Amino acid sequence: RLYVANYASGMRVFDLSSRSEMGYFDTYPDGDGTKNWNGAWGTYVFPASGLVVVSDQNRGLFVLEDLGSSAPSHPPPPSPPTSPPPPSP
Repeated sequence: RLYVANYASGMRVFDLSSRSEMGYFDTYPDGDGTKNWNGAWGTYVFPASGLVVVSDQNRGLFVLEDLGSSAPSHPPPPSPPTSPPPPSP
């Protein structure tokens, strides 16, 4: 996958194997997609967690979860604590 920040067009996700667009997130919905400097500046992908951070120069950071990634959507719950074995008689 390729994640691209494209200003007023938002963050775009492309499948490199099929060379097709898989999805997008519009950080600047007030815009009309024309050439200007509003909107998404950059994307930062964290593959282990499936999170994608998109920076927008006007609206700040967006933390997104890529539901199509192979990473688990949430970490597994912690194991319950184990008790020490009782003393031997």
